[in-house]
Amino acid sequence: MGDTQMNYENKNLMPENLIPIHKMGFKILKEVQLKNMFPTYENLFEKFDTHRAWVKKLKNIDREKIDYQYNLMYDTVFSIFGSRGSGKTSAIFTLKYMIEKRYESQGDIVLPVIMPEMIPDNCDIISWILAIIEQIVTQIEDKLQNQSTDRRKIENDEDFFYNCRFKKDNKLRQEYDKVKELYFSKGYSLRQSESFYAAIGDSEMQIQNGYKFSRAFTSFWTTLKSTIEKIKGNGDEIEPLIYLIFDDVDLTPNKVVEMLSSIVKYLSHPNLIVIVTADEELFNEVVENSLRKKLGYDEEQNRGLFTFPRYYYGDYDQFILNSAMERKRHLTKTARLYLDKILPPSSRYYINTFDTCSKRKGFI
Repeated sequence: MGDTQMNYENKNLMPENLIPIHKMGFKILKEVQLKNMFPTYENLFEKFDTHRAWVKKLKNIDREKIDYQYNLMYDTVFSIFGSRGSGKTSAIFTLKYMIEKRYESQGDIVLPVIMPEMIPDNCDIISWILAIIEQIVTQIEDKLQNQSTDRRKIENDEDFFYNCRFKKDNKLRQEYDKVKELYFSKGYSLRQSESFYAAIGDSEMQIQNGYKFSRAFTSFWTTLKSTIEKIKGNGDEIEPLIYLIFDDVDLTPNKVVEMLSSIVKYLSHPNLIVIVTADEELFNEVVENSLRKKLGYDEEQNRGLFTFPRYYYGDYDQFILNSAMERKRHLTKTARLYLDKILPPSSRYYINTFDTCSKRKGFI
């Protein structure tokens, strides 16, 4: 793992006095504990390093001139699956802590872990992410204004300073405000329009803003990583990665499909790493149920075709049952293929569960 490798063996990753003895939700694990439940976690770091080395090759390329949809080419979405109670949350917060310590010299940023069950019903996932990003932008601005070492490294940059005075309308803030404006403009009610023709114009503007938002969000991630490079002062040597973590997404079925859609539409960027934790079977089931509702396949379930004893069926009803079962198998396959597209099997990891005596005998 090169110079970034840290020796955590059999040690606490955090100071002992910060880790509760009796935990209710999750805890930062020791290295030996993490290895027991997640033995392949080092491979995850190897993939981060490999991807970082690849992205460094893009430094001499003007990304603004490249079709932003090419960002979908990069495999930057990782998933960690485990059953309920397997310790996924403890594992992901331990990994978060390790990423921050291990890649601090590279300028990596780990955004606060997103737990969809904490998001209010009237708030969507992208709105929540934008609120988190505003905190990051504010923190960077505070560092540039108040920390002399960071300030000196970037004081001659006209995007952030003018005559040695920090610009409140700096490039990073401007791009963030633009992204926020474009996204929330879609929530404008057309009923507020003064006339029918005004409503048509407003509707067209909403569609245009939706398209512009996707491009502006991609540009913002690039500006954020460039700003980090400037603050570090050795932009040619580092390649910052930004980590976005979704934990226990399956606990909020109404957010699952929204999250998957957002990953494809808005969270595809070479410097953005997305990590998702969930119960795989429940995840598949939620996606399948969503597809069933969208396609109107609930009729068979409502008619009870899957619950009546077999001898109740005549030839016609048997044909209907067979057709319904075939559609269900096709729907299950489609749901899995959809998940495979967004969460590639090659980037999936699994938490060990010690649910048998043979597994427990080797537990440390």
